[in-house]
Amino acid sequence: MMPEQNAEELQVAYLGLGSNMGNKLLNVKQAIELINDLPSTNVIARAHLYRSDPWGFKQQEWFVNTVIAVLTRLTPLQLLKEIKAIEKQLGRKPASVRWGPRVIDIDILLFGQKVIDTPELKVPHQYLTERLFFLKPLMDIAPAVTLPTTAEPLSAYAEELSDQQYLVLLEE
Repeated sequence: MMPEQNAEELQVAYLGLGSNMGNKLLNVKQAIELINDLPSTNVIARAHLYRSDPWGFKQQEWFVNTVIAVLTRLTPLQLLKEIKAIEKQLGRKPASVRWGPRVIDIDILLFGQKVIDTPELKVPHQYLTERLFFLKPLMDIAPAVTLPTTAEPLSAYAEELSDQQYLVLLEE
């Protein structure tokens, strides 16, 4: 169930970005610029850029990943609609394989301390605590952030995964 949100209320949202097709670094950087151009939305922090192995479907290129923090007046569903339009604008096509290759992928990881469970959107992201390529960059920009559902620090999840998943710094 999603609580109603006043469209005037400023919220901090954390978005995960990834690319493993074409110019991966450029794809991620262009997506960040387009997100910053959204109405009532400003990028306020960007984590380092990381190289990660694919998650889920393994037979594909490595990814460039990062996390950004945005300050927005958009509702969670408005933000989702806007980032899906950016994915399409940058050339993302419907996947033939779940978790397969993509020009750009943008996920809402957290939206304030909201818990959202609708058919269109789940926040916190349903795989947030299982993906180091979300957690490590998130720790770069929000080291004290907690999971809204349990109030546990997300840094504990990142520590657990650091020996199990490949992630290397590409660019600060």
